[in-house]
Amino acid sequence: MKNTIYLITGVLLFAVASCGGNNNDDSYFDGDLFESSYVVYLDNALDTTAIIAITQEGNDSTMEYEVIGYGMHEIELSEAKYHVTATTVTDSVFLDEDFEIDGSSYTYNLNLTKADYILERVTYVVSENPELYTTNNSFTYNGKTYDDIDASVIEGQLLVPSNWDYNIEDEMPDEVTIYGDQNKTTKTKLYRSETFVLYLELFELFGDMDLGDEFGEY
Repeated sequence: MKNTIYLITGVLLFAVASCGGNNNDDSYFDGDLFESSYVVYLDNALDTTAIIAITQEGNDSTMEYEVIGYGMHEIELSEAKYHVTATTVTDSVFLDEDFEIDGSSYTYNLNLTKADYILERVTYVVSENPELYTTNNSFTYNGKTYDDIDASVIEGQLLVPSNWDYNIEDEMPDEVTIYGDQNKTTKTKLYRSETFVLYLELFELFGDMDLGDEFGEY
């Protein structure tokens, strides 16, 4: 049975992904030939284009990418240690660090500015009395508390393993599908902290509103 449900409130969740193995013996495969790769999103929270250079440890070649201001760029990296530098178009270096893809997640954000992220949990429900499912939680950031919001801060770090359903550039849907006999489900959405706080401040001023594309990727 499938139920389509509607967004009613915000709440926090760290999504945990697990995968089962099998009993097949794949030990005869060549590890280099079948090397795993992981999706990495280069996240540029600056208002200017960034030039990104990534070098794998033990490899002389450098991968270079250009990420527009407030933009993201998807790449794939194998499990290894890397060095990354990031400069603005005016040659101002704002990042020069090492990081490691260790296989702890299938996807990562490379948070180039190391700004805080905010992870919000949203509950979708099928009910004739949706008010029964509203949250009493509050969220505090930089000394200010916002009521009826369930969210958590991911303090600024360079490499952030994915534990969300919707990344920064993904839109939170108005409705989702529930499978089985459940009447509710939860989804998580990642924000840059400045975007999330801006949304909350605008909500306090104007109430529920659709910010649209103008704020969706900031």
